[in-house]
Amino acid sequence: MSDPEAVTRGCDQEVPGALVSTAEPSLGQICLQVHPGRAPALDVGRLATECEVIARRTEGVRGLGVSEGDDDGAYLNIVFATVDTATSWPRLREALLASTEFGAALMASSICMCTGEGGWDDYLLLYHFDPTVPLDDLVAGAGSA
Repeated sequence: MSDPEAVTRGCDQEVPGALVSTAEPSLGQICLQVHPGRAPALDVGRLATECEVIARRTEGVRGLGVSEGDDDGAYLNIVFATVDTATSWPRLREALLASTEFGAALMASSICMCTGEGGWDDYLLLYHFDPTVPLDDLVAGAGSA
């Protein structure tokens, strides 16, 4: 990625009102960054509400934080705090990107990354709306403390 900080903008910040602390050092983080301008029909409020449900029912997810920002376009960061990103990512991918309600819009408008062994300094890109962008491999134990 040409500008890694632009990709992870806001993902590494504590999110007020999170279910539990998204900055807990023993937890890995998976950040779904949604660019609503790429999917104008996407109801981001409904998405955020559904992500709360997904976080509560997904094994290994210990917290959720949602924040909005604008940096050359609006974005929404949905950060899942997890005990093991390699285990949680397939479950979250299924719940989000394969969702009948949100999947198509998320596939057209989002990127997803997780913390690496060094936190956000060596994040792994798990999904990108542009299929030509190379993705990282997530192996068991990566991205968790």
